Amino acid sequence: MMKNNLLLLLLFISQFAFSQVKEKLLTGKINTVQLAPEGVEVVNMRTQKVVKSNALGQFTIYASSRDVLVYSSPNFEDGKKTITSEEFSAGKFAISIIPKVTQLEEVEVKKNEKLVHSELFDDAKEYTVAERRLRAGAKPTRLNQGLEISNDAIINAISGKSKRLRKELAVEKKQSYMEQIEDAYPDEYYTENLGIEKDYVSGFKFFIVEDAAFIKSLDKRNKLSMDATILELAQEYKQLLADEK
Repeated sequence: MMKNNLLLLLLFISQFAFSQVKEKLLTGKINTVQLAPEGVEVVNMRTQKVVKSNALGQFTIYASSRDVLVYSSPNFEDGKKTITSEEFSAGKFAISIIPKVTQLEEVEVKKNEKLVHSELFDDAKEYTVAERRLRAGAKPTRLNQGLEISNDAIINAISGKSKRLRKELAVEKKQSYMEQIEDAYPDEYYTENLGIEKDYVSGFKFFIVEDAAFIKSLDKRNKLSMDATILELAQEYKQLLADEK
């Protein structure tokens, strides 16, 4: 009996020592353009530890390989980062974030029903801010010889403006999807129906918004397909959390 107890004690000590070794202090760096990367909040979903970046976008956080970090800021789009084994070994990693799209106030134009012509209102579809910016650089200008060239085509090709505008559009769509998900599923649904702990609900929302199958069902407003997909994603997410513990 004493021999068995000693063996169990040794196993417990070795397990404890291993768990201590696999986590260490890592150095992180926020990469962005235009805005200062100060004050970005980074949360380790496994340990629930929270840190903030300094004026240079630098921060340190205790983490292990495959830990999921969720970052947020009033000035940048929220997201998540999974620590790879290579980053854990190197002791450092980087996170690239995108500034939030500022919604500008627009002048309200009232349409006169008697003056609704295709030339005046050729864009019956309502476009978002990012979509309007992208279309503005694509509208052609007619030259004397009858040729057409985009107003900003040459500048966009040089400066990469079109690429940045497409990124803004993608971010805007992702934010819209997140709002639709929150409308479709209250927080109680995740804890009571999917069995996800309250502290991990926010991370799960970011997890499902990245899933192409779920977004496809969301676009089609197919609630049955959404429910089936989110159930599968919940099992995958819970397994991921269990593997990280």
